Amino acid sequence: TTLFRSNKPINLWSHEGYIPFKLDVLTPVFIGSGEAITPLEYVIRKEKNGFAIHLIDTEDWLCHARQKDAVEAALNSGDLPRLRSLMHEHVDEKVYSLARIPVSNSYLASILLKYINNPVGKSKVEIELFFRNPLTKNPILPGSSLKGALSTPIIDFLDKEGMDPGVGRLKTAVERYKQERAYKHVLEEIFGKISDHAMSALKVSDISVPQGQTQLVAAQEVRKKEHGKVTPKVPCEVLLPSNMGGIPLYGRLFLKTMNGIPCITLPDKTSFGIDDIIRITGKFYKERYKKEYFNFYTYPHLKYVSDELTNVTDRIDSLLDDEILLRVGRYSHIECMTVKNNAPSNRKGFGKTRTLADGHLPFGWVILKLCSEKEYIDGMKNLEEHMQQNIRL
Repeated sequence: TTLFRSNKPINLWSHEGYIPFKLDVLTPVFIGSGEAITPLEYVIRKEKNGFAIHLIDTEDWLCHARQKDAVEAALNSGDLPRLRSLMHEHVDEKVYSLARIPVSNSYLASILLKYINNPVGKSKVEIELFFRNPLTKNPILPGSSLKGALSTPIIDFLDKEGMDPGVGRLKTAVERYKQERAYKHVLEEIFGKISDHAMSALKVSDISVPQGQTQLVAAQEVRKKEHGKVTPKVPCEVLLPSNMGGIPLYGRLFLKTMNGIPCITLPDKTSFGIDDIIRITGKFYKERYKKEYFNFYTYPHLKYVSDELTNVTDRIDSLLDDEILLRVGRYSHIECMTVKNNAPSNRKGFGKTRTLADGHLPFGWVILKLCSEKEYIDGMKNLEEHMQQNIRL
């Protein structure tokens, strides 16, 4: 059986299960590697139009810089604040730069420089990078992050399917049996055992991002109460919104086919395809976007956020039937990462804080817009040519 059927033809590689899409980034996206780097791995340089971070080949630089007495002395004494100050002063980014990341504003750059140039400073001056290809150093949006964002609404939908309104099997199992095994048992009932899990039918490609389409921003926490205490966070490199320019980005979904139709098939033989995924994810994330908007950005001291979200709100409100709304990456907040009726027992409502890029925009909102095979191939060719040109430069 199928949950829904669509009479609308979509120009896809459906006979092979490939579903190409164009990525529309609505707000800054941060997907990190889980590690922060210090000024022993980067420098900041003032440029014509602002500031930029350069990731440095520190080992190569040290091999050539040890002959300087000050560098040798700092190395021998283990004086890392002094060493990073010397590195920032003497390294030639034209020779040792592995990648360049623009800094969003001069204030953020000045704060980092202040700590870097303090020879007795105790601040690590860490920054968090976007996930990167270890060989090319180019940013990558991992397909696994997109798949996770696709999976949560599907789990939420199937958890409540066939149950009383407002009641989910996962929460019921946890409350009734008070053990992790009950939770896993319900998931196995819905999707099957891990060796034959229904969601293994869905795969998402990684998306390569050319240098120049990311930026270092401040991750700033805001509160419902205007003067409440906030938690400092490390600056992070984000994928910029599509409306800020750059090369269009493309990727592919893959669904196993049944009778020539790409779909996910559950153990009970129920199946659902791309139209169902669009409907389920759209409902899940639209609801959460609106709740966050009204729970936070309608407060007078945060009205500037709602003003900056005007175009994003209009875009989400006018989603087409070939567009998948998702929220991905760090600072997506727990409401977008958990099923509705299985929220942590110690959490109620939406909490009291949000983390915003440079204090202005929420993180992580994107749209996967399904596209034709030709648009995907042409778009990938354009991206590859652009990235090759950057390598030559």
